[in-house]
Amino acid sequence: MPWPAGAQPIVPTGDQTQPIPETQQPNWDVAASNAIGEGMKGALKGIGSTANAIGHIVYPDWLAKHLTGAPSEEQQQSYFKPANTAQRVGKGVEQAAEFLLPAGAEEEAARLLPKATQGVGRIGLSALSSGAINKAQGGGFGTGAAMGAGGAALGQGIRAAAPALAETALKVRGNQRLFGRTVGDAILNDTSGIRPERVARTAKGTIDKLEPELNAADIASASRGERGSLAPARESVGGKIAGLKANRATETAGHLQPVSDFLTRDKVTGLPLSENQAAPGLRAMKRGLNTDFIGNWSPTQPPAQKGAAREAYGLLNQELHRISPETAALDQRISSLIPVSQQGERVASEAPFVQRAIGRIARPTGGLAPAITGGYIGSREGGIRGGVVGGLLGLTLPELVASPEGQLALARAMSHASSLRPLVGSALQLTRKRDEEEQ
Repeated sequence: MPWPAGAQPIVPTGDQTQPIPETQQPNWDVAASNAIGEGMKGALKGIGSTANAIGHIVYPDWLAKHLTGAPSEEQQQSYFKPANTAQRVGKGVEQAAEFLLPAGAEEEAARLLPKATQGVGRIGLSALSSGAINKAQGGGFGTGAAMGAGGAALGQGIRAAAPALAETALKVRGNQRLFGRTVGDAILNDTSGIRPERVARTAKGTIDKLEPELNAADIASASRGERGSLAPARESVGGKIAGLKANRATETAGHLQPVSDFLTRDKVTGLPLSENQAAPGLRAMKRGLNTDFIGNWSPTQPPAQKGAAREAYGLLNQELHRISPETAALDQRISSLIPVSQQGERVASEAPFVQRAIGRIARPTGGLAPAITGGYIGSREGGIRGGVVGGLLGLTLPELVASPEGQLALARAMSHASSLRPLVGSALQLTRKRDEEEQ
């Protein structure tokens, strides 16, 4: 039916014939894919930028202009300039990664130098390579060399401190470092893990692998007819006894007599010992001397007796390595691993981390100070939930940092500090970016 003149049709409220706009949802997969793609473009621009800078050195512009022609500086910069944030990140990462390339070659080259000069050699090599890479990337050789040398020096300092921290984690005692033992190096190089029980277990495993090699080397030395003398050790102890008796210190001299007897008579048969011994015999005597007089500490043991035994032990060790030189490195490793195994087991038997953290609650107010501080800061930032999280962090973090696990994890990280090349490369990118912004 036709509408009356001047009348307007009534459209019901919520008419479904009207289009309803849809909310646009971001497509995160596409965004991530685009960001990765742009980052890769930036990395390629970084590679091209380095190649272009090297080309400038090999084929300078003044020569190219006369022979083949060369694009202007503005044109060259436009080729490799990142177009967006993702490309800038990709180029920066690639440029920093280039500083890692010569690390292995530097280490191998440093090892060819005399041991006394290897540290200085690493710093010099790092300075040369970092300067060259920075120059190739369009920066200055001097800036790159200075930062490369500084990074290498700092890295070596951090690396040198790692063994001491590892020894602290396992509570290694002073007497366990005697006879040239390098316990910290043994922890870092011949064991794995950060839990004391795992460190102890892997130390035993390494010892079990090295012992057959040691025994085979001793047998080979004996088969060649090599013999070591007990005379230096006997003379050392005998001289001390004679000196004490001359000073009428007969009681102290008597304390040293068991050590002298050990070196002159077989403790099993009671027969006199031959002065010249093959490598297996010297090793057995060395171990027996350690067991009876050095390793098993007793508060009643006279200090003079232990001192004489240690000196005799060292002299036996010298004779052993003289006739069987191939065992010196194996002895060093095994001798250093024994305290690792012992201390790893001792520390593992102490209270676990959770128990130590809870134990802070029973301590005086000072023990809870970090938890209270963490709870206060957390509550200001996140209310009740933030306070709970902050309090727990304040309670556990101090114990984690002081725990053997935390110290061993940090020591292992420090032992790989090397020349801090990733940090050097990243810092040089930031320095170059700042210089570009100032221009």
